[in-house]
Amino acid sequence: AGEMLEKAKEKFKGQNVTFIVSDAESLDNVIHNEVDAVVCNSAFWQMDSKRVFESVSNVLKQNGIFAFNLPDSFFSYSKFQKQPQKPLPYSFDDIIFLAKDNNLSLIRDCTYTYSKKLDEVLAFHEIPVMKKNFKTDDDKDTFIAKIKERSNNGLKKREWAFFVFQKKGKASP
Repeated sequence: AGEMLEKAKEKFKGQNVTFIVSDAESLDNVIHNEVDAVVCNSAFWQMDSKRVFESVSNVLKQNGIFAFNLPDSFFSYSKFQKQPQKPLPYSFDDIIFLAKDNNLSLIRDCTYTYSKKLDEVLAFHEIPVMKKNFKTDDDKDTFIAKIKERSNNGLKKREWAFFVFQKKGKASP
């Protein structure tokens, strides 16, 4: 995470961007001024979604934006071409309910499909935070075997759902 943070700081140097390292569930404990946007890339499914929505809503300005994505392997979504085969922690309806319960409205959603080379998929799962998805080496070996079995000519097709929520503005008098 440190290397990625340094690259981001370099890219946005001189711009009105502040980087804070924190668990998403605790943003409202470390951010003391309201913010325009919160972005979560490739990690939402690893978090306590209820607490994330609460925390994000607490730090967003009125009309502020919360954007995140979810992969096809961790989320069942009607717009995906292929649905996951295992039970998942939450559904699209759950996300909409949690958002609404925290004064956030869905303003945009879309899907993106892409293919990755098998070695890219395997390298991704060597990232320390991704290694946490495997309780044992056997779990990881089983996962890798399935990836190899399902790959098409060395390519793994993935779908991601992207969501943008907006904090509702205050009602006019």
